[in-house]
Amino acid sequence: MGAVVCLGVYLLIRSRSALSPGVTTFIATIASGFTFVAIALFAAFTFAPALMTKIKTVEAFLIVIIPIVIGTAIVNSIVVQILFKPASRVLTRG
Repeated sequence: MGAVVCLGVYLLIRSRSALSPGVTTFIATIASGFTFVAIALFAAFTFAPALMTKIKTVEAFLIVIIPIVIGTAIVNSIVVQILFKPASRVLTRG
């Protein structure tokens, strides 16, 4: 899911901003992270329904995982933005 979002967003904004690699990475990482959260919750409700009947367990999971997804998206976008120009130069030489 993240790769599809990454391709779609990049194709939409690649020529509009110098920050498009970082923005694309941020949005794709968010999409990927929330897809993981949805699958994890689905699996938990499907295979461990007794555990998921406690609403605090779900809330705790979301409270812990969402900041991790957002933090990862921020770090990924910064790294991609820093490495995009050097990587582009190396790849266009060949």
